Amino acid sequence: MAIQQIRPYIHLDGTAERALRFYERALGARVETLMRFWDGPGMKMAPEHLDRVMHASLRVGEQSFLLADTLPDRPAPVGRQVDILLDFDDAADLVARFQALSEGGTTVMAPHDAFWGATFAILDDAYGVRWLLNCEKKR
Repeated sequence: MAIQQIRPYIHLDGTAERALRFYERALGARVETLMRFWDGPGMKMAPEHLDRVMHASLRVGEQSFLLADTLPDRPAPVGRQVDILLDFDDAADLVARFQALSEGGTTVMAPHDAFWGATFAILDDAYGVRWLLNCEKKR
């Protein structure tokens, strides 16, 4: 099977850093990855927002979940703070699943080569669920 795991992705409006620390204390979570907006190439935003969390991965036991701040001009609507991320081991399968999931839905970001070394895509399905699809490139 090409889908490796399904993980929740929490989107917050400038409070991701505090949430990371809270989940460390409350859940015993361990931060595995932490990238700030200043880490991304060509990020055009006010300097005071560059330290927002662009992407973080937290491990709790054998599971992980993801967390990030939204862009300052695009807060997550109430009720839409959690998306579902699918991790793939095959980019062709990612594209096929993207096409199937997007039927009747809306493409937010078509499959493309992302700067972190993955094929990545985003869509809202016909039921309003946002899906993030990610396939790390083989090194």
